[in-house]
Amino acid sequence: MRLYSSSSVHLSRPNYFLKISLLSSIISIFSLSCETSQESEDNKELVGGSIGLAGSSGEEGGRNINANAGTEIDPNRSPFFDIESSQLDIPFDDPSDPRTINSVLGLRRIAGDTPRGIRLYFGPSFDPFSGDENRHSFTIYSPDDPDFAFSLHTVPEEIYVDTYEDSHHIPNSEEQVPRYEVTLFFEKELKEGKRYFVRAIGGFLSGQGDGREMHRGVDVYNGAPTTSGRHAVSFVYPDENAGGVSDELIAQVMGLRKVTQVTDRILKVELGHAINRERVSERLFYTLSSEEDSAFSEGIQPDEVGQLSHTERIIPNQREYPYAGRLWQNTVYLHFAEPLSANKTYILRLNEQLASGRTELSFNLGQHGLLNHFVKVNQEGYRPDSQQKWAYVGAWLGTMGTLDMQDLPVTCQVYNEQNEMVVESDLRKRLSSREQSEGAYDSNWAEEEIFVCDFSELEAKGSYKVVVPGWGHSFTFDIDEHIYDRTYHVTMKGLLYQRGGDDTQGTLNIFPKPLGHQKPVDIPYMANRPILGGHHDAGDINPRSRFEIAWLLMEAYQHNPGAFGDGELDIPEQGNDIPDILDEAAWSIRLLIDLQV
Repeated sequence: MRLYSSSSVHLSRPNYFLKISLLSSIISIFSLSCETSQESEDNKELVGGSIGLAGSSGEEGGRNINANAGTEIDPNRSPFFDIESSQLDIPFDDPSDPRTINSVLGLRRIAGDTPRGIRLYFGPSFDPFSGDENRHSFTIYSPDDPDFAFSLHTVPEEIYVDTYEDSHHIPNSEEQVPRYEVTLFFEKELKEGKRYFVRAIGGFLSGQGDGREMHRGVDVYNGAPTTSGRHAVSFVYPDENAGGVSDELIAQVMGLRKVTQVTDRILKVELGHAINRERVSERLFYTLSSEEDSAFSEGIQPDEVGQLSHTERIIPNQREYPYAGRLWQNTVYLHFAEPLSANKTYILRLNEQLASGRTELSFNLGQHGLLNHFVKVNQEGYRPDSQQKWAYVGAWLGTMGTLDMQDLPVTCQVYNEQNEMVVESDLRKRLSSREQSEGAYDSNWAEEEIFVCDFSELEAKGSYKVVVPGWGHSFTFDIDEHIYDRTYHVTMKGLLYQRGGDDTQGTLNIFPKPLGHQKPVDIPYMANRPILGGHHDAGDINPRSRFEIAWLLMEAYQHNPGAFGDGELDIPEQGNDIPDILDEAAWSIRLLIDLQV
């Protein structure tokens, strides 16, 4: 490996992620139980300086009481506190991004229709039964309008569904691609200038038993979805086009989405659902041309096509659970007899008998080629002191099989943000297809020949990409001593959302949820009481005693207490002089308090 420039970075904090052991959790659970006061059967709290949780089982709902609930949180304390915003920032200029695809296949947009009505526009992933017969599939709330407060769980009084054939059909096929317009009418009028959130969350009355305390305070529900795409949009009434999905974007997602690179002769082409899958491997339906590359001036067809099609989303059906149909993503690999050249512009065209939606896409290879998904780097990045900073090169091309690496360039290069080459390294073979001879790495079921690009000596903080000359480049990645902080915060934010019996007041959580399990629970041989704590393991109402959460978090803290502090996570307890990771661990086993005799 030839290192062209680097600088040492001294680490200031250790890694977050460590294996867990049972001993720590047993000790902690025992300590937690010993420190539980016995003031009454209906009011138990942790005392004596232990982890700061308290529970109340009074008639007002038995919600958890946090010492700093409602405290204003400084959003500048951590860049990860507001991490939901980055996830909700849908890249509507990238038709291959899953969030964009969700928006086109599911709830596309929403518009104010009348003072009491709104109209929702859905793509093909929609169950019309949700609209025709089940108004409870939809809810609306507003943080600005008390007539639609979140706690009311307002559902429409009337609902109408109109079905249309989408303009982006499947050529030469009897299969229909529908779209839907759903009109909702509410008892009260929406107010101009107020923000509303509308959810097509699904579910229908099952008619079994008394379920008023089970779900939405109304009745027992089956949780079948309305859509497998986006199901919620906010808008300011009476916005006529909230949601961000344009007709142009729909054409891109349903048709030709994206072109990336595999080698100098092979392109990876991502296609949506409006494709005739029976003809997708016919090479004469693809033409690549270029005014700048004489080899492609007349337009040429690939000499081989590889196909990989899979279900991308389902079409829900509450009558024929679990689904009524599938929506497909189609990936094709086009092999050309002539190589493509750097800094040249090409146009790929699809025959109208193959595809509708977008059927033509222009792209320029640039200095380093196109993005190559098969030059694989760590999705988060690398720490400066990581002893092995590797990128892997290898591919399986669907019906075309394992990528032949015979023409693989002999070197790889790493470029920084200034487009300066900082590393050049030899590509060395690591595994053959189906090879099983490397201990912990003995199962290469990917059907790939795998080569390694080693840039382990690169320690300078910054953003980089790996380039395989003529074959394209990797995603951009970072080298930073805090590179895994984001992973830690995203994981912990997920645990916050899954808490049982907590509405996350006192946080920056932008997704409000109702307090759950506030009514007394029937407990054999014990007085009935609310059971708070634990984490939900699915999108239902059942909490689970997932003690492995406590095991993992407490063991990580035990091994490296200096890595964790108070106030670094957006949780209700932050600011109580106890490391936030232990507060979350305590919530995992909080339900043990209410389960004591």
